[in-house]
Amino acid sequence: MLDYLFVYEHKVRELESVCLLIAALELKGYSCDVVEIHDLSFKNLKYRFHNKPRVIVVFALYNDIVFNELVVDIVGYCKKVVNLQWEQIISDNEIKLTFYNPKGLAALATHVCWGQNTFHRLHQNGVRNAIITGPLHLDFLRKEFKDFYLTREELCKKYDIDTTKKILLYISSFNFASMKEKEKLAIEKLTGGSYDDMVSLSIMSREKTLTIFEQLLESDYGNEICIIYRPHPWENIDNILIDMSKKHLNFKVIDDCSIKQWILSVDHIFTWYSTSIAEIYFANKSCFLFRPCPIDEEIDVTILKGAKSIATLDEVCSAIRQNDDVEFPISSEVINEYFDFSVDNPSYNRILSLLINIYQNKEYDVVYNNKKSFYLLQFLKKIIKMFIVKYKINSKTWPLSAICNTSEYLDDFWFNYAKVKTEVVSMEEISLIVSKLKKIIQNNI
Repeated sequence: MLDYLFVYEHKVRELESVCLLIAALELKGYSCDVVEIHDLSFKNLKYRFHNKPRVIVVFALYNDIVFNELVVDIVGYCKKVVNLQWEQIISDNEIKLTFYNPKGLAALATHVCWGQNTFHRLHQNGVRNAIITGPLHLDFLRKEFKDFYLTREELCKKYDIDTTKKILLYISSFNFASMKEKEKLAIEKLTGGSYDDMVSLSIMSREKTLTIFEQLLESDYGNEICIIYRPHPWENIDNILIDMSKKHLNFKVIDDCSIKQWILSVDHIFTWYSTSIAEIYFANKSCFLFRPCPIDEEIDVTILKGAKSIATLDEVCSAIRQNDDVEFPISSEVINEYFDFSVDNPSYNRILSLLINIYQNKEYDVVYNNKKSFYLLQFLKKIIKMFIVKYKINSKTWPLSAICNTSEYLDDFWFNYAKVKTEVVSMEEISLIVSKLKKIIQNNI
């Protein structure tokens, strides 16, 4: 029997943090494994049978539907469920939606909180096991992890970036700007909210942002800088971005590596809507909130409400000329409300203690009915998807091609699968990351 199974969604957002917890647990003698939520390999059936985990640690939990997808579909019945909840800072509009406050079986799990803000929001909505552990992902910005990432020179060599140029990192959150209508409707159906305003804002903001960047690249600064456009994990790299990268060789769209790797290696940082402003802050780097279109407070992520921003080409040029000692867009008080960062006790150590406590005791157990008929149905649905992938069944496969609803389902399935299959990381790569992190932990005990 496996001790811990970690389920992740986006490798650049979550994987290194998951590997840090695995490294810490394995050093304590526990067995661990990791699976990407969209990995439909038959080998993952072992987690329902001979390698069933005692504790499952997932990336999100909102309601029974999500609980079934992230827990039941993968391991069947499991009482020890932990939610690392990688999206803890949302907008006022999203807070008003009931979706973002866990309910049903999801509310009974243990929820890791980065700080007081999320803790209070969950408690006010009836979540009993919300635990403040601090921000796991920010541990990588502590001095003991300084050798974990590539150096600037290594990063530039890997992505063919001219080291003589100043590197400008743009952290994009324009996933709604390039989203297909079906994708938007699926999110609205899941959350119960409307994202029309966010789509319009994203499209206009991206258009103006790229126009200003093009003007910047065609100005006197063009030969001095290289812009790294870092897309959101859910953002489609569409023809607009591809064409711009072809037109300007010093405009590169790179969706690889964690955001912390880029933050630590660049000269200038611009962001629009991203909560990775916390990573910038704890990396002791300066940044500019670049918003060519005003954002309504109800739509804005709460941590950025009232933050200082810039909007024009002249302001961007002025920002590039400034030194690192510029005023940060948001205050330390706001940061500390959302992130309980401990100088003396890393967050991974606090989560490690929590995970061991959950493993050894029953106080955090999720108690619910073991409906074997329901789990069998969920299991069969999973098996069907695995067969679709393994045997490449699509809308042209006879006789399914003649069945309208089935054909449409398969088209949607393969469209979505094409987007997420690159998130799956080999066990060899994961083992290398875990080994590297074990050395860091052991050197700092």
